[in-house]
Amino acid sequence: MKNKLLVFDLDGTILNQQHLLEPSMKDVLSRIKNKGFMFTIATGRVYNSALPFLNELDIDLPVIVCNGAILIDRSSTYFHYKLDKIKALEVLKNISLEKADKYIFYGSEIFSENGSSFSFSYSEILKIRISQVPSIEGLIKERDDDPTMFVFMMDKEIVPEKTEEIQNLGISGINVTNSNPYFVDVLSSRASKGHALKKMIKLLKINREDVIVVGDGLNDLEMFREAGLCVTVSNASPEVKKCADYISTKERFEGVIDFLKKEILK
Repeated sequence: MKNKLLVFDLDGTILNQQHLLEPSMKDVLSRIKNKGFMFTIATGRVYNSALPFLNELDIDLPVIVCNGAILIDRSSTYFHYKLDKIKALEVLKNISLEKADKYIFYGSEIFSENGSSFSFSYSEILKIRISQVPSIEGLIKERDDDPTMFVFMMDKEIVPEKTEEIQNLGISGINVTNSNPYFVDVLSSRASKGHALKKMIKLLKINREDVIVVGDGLNDLEMFREAGLCVTVSNASPEVKKCADYISTKERFEGVIDFLKKEILK
């Protein structure tokens, strides 16, 4: 099993409930690397938010950030698929989001509207600054560049409804996914973790069959379709579990450690 590539989601997968890396997780990943395996990260976070974990784990391979909108390493950006600003404005115009906190991403810059209830906590989780603006719509109109993606944060009970509502708008050129049970993410139709993984496989000149993907969210399903082995943990959504080849009986990082010890380090 030499030279296999393992691709890990961060939040809900290899991080603990405080969104940190446990020493036990770092130790097992170090042992994986010593056995000749490659591993990297695929996350909905922006690059600057993922970077501390790349440093902790000594990852030099390309990483997938912003739900697959960006493939990047320490020296190069391989692609950055942006959401057309006209499409972004069309989404805002046609969807009622009174009960949602709205965030817009421009690369590693994140903006929220003044009064966003969860903005401070979200900033603390990501460990980066979130800038407040009077209007997301106004920001899009005044900037010349296209955004990377939206994140609409809301009660998880209404996430499926809002996801379907945006999908049913019939706006071409957008991808709607969920990186978190409380999030609706809107990106370019060219941007997905699966598409980014496909590009990475080609870049690294490895076979699809030699890729192991470990994730817990609906946005990880796109990667499952590009991998030889799909692994999830007990806290994953039912839809993810249905598509997994291996389901750990443990949650989050403990489930990942359980899989790695039983199947890779045995």
